[in-house]
Amino acid sequence: MSGKNVLGGWDGYNALPVTWDSLSLTERLLRALPLGSCRASIGAEADGQITLEWGRTAQRRLSVSVSPDGDLHYAALLGAEKTCGTVPFVDEVPDTIRNLIRKVC
Repeated sequence: MSGKNVLGGWDGYNALPVTWDSLSLTERLLRALPLGSCRASIGAEADGQITLEWGRTAQRRLSVSVSPDGDLHYAALLGAEKTCGTVPFVDEVPDTIRNLIRKVC
């Protein structure tokens, strides 16, 4: 089923559909999070990736986009500090992402 569409034409503006690969990787990432991690909001992006968002306030937020090729693109706001980047996901939550989740929650 790799590469097949899960959702299509969902936003009315020709957004790319979410693929089974993105969905599968997102599930694996969520299952790999440590027990007791705060919950993420889940959404679909116009580029076909799935986004996960954590945070309790507007000044402490983390957004992670899960690409179908296994990259995690992240952006975080921690008060006055901003950080962003890309890390690979290979069955374990990268330390960068785990530490950012801890900071925003």
